[in-house]
Amino acid sequence: MLMIMGAGAAIDRSWSPQGLVSGAGAGVLPHASARVEVLTGSSATWLVSLVSLVAVLALGFFMIRNSLRFQRVLVRSEHFISEHPVLDIAAVFIFTAGFVLAR
Repeated sequence: MLMIMGAGAAIDRSWSPQGLVSGAGAGVLPHASARVEVLTGSSATWLVSLVSLVAVLALGFFMIRNSLRFQRVLVRSEHFISEHPVLDIAAVFIFTAGFVLAR
C-alpha cells in the first residue's frame, strides 16, 4: 500500500499534460484536472464516470457486508450478556461511575 501511495506521489510531482517534465514548471498544470484526464489526455471522459461508479458500488458493498456483520455481533453479544448477568451489572456500574466521576 505504501509503495502505491509513494508511486502516486512521485507521478503527481513530475507529470504534466505534455508528458514528463523537469525543472521549474514540473507538476504545474494550467487548470484543475483529474488524474484520469491527465493520463488519458481528456479523450475518455466516460472513464471518470466508470471509476466513480465502481467506487460507489464498492463502498455500498462494504457498508452492506459490514452492517450485516455488526448486526450479528450485536445479537450474539446480547445473548452472551443475558446469560452472564454479573457482567451486565459490572458494565452498568463502570459506565455509571465513569459518568458521575467525569462531571
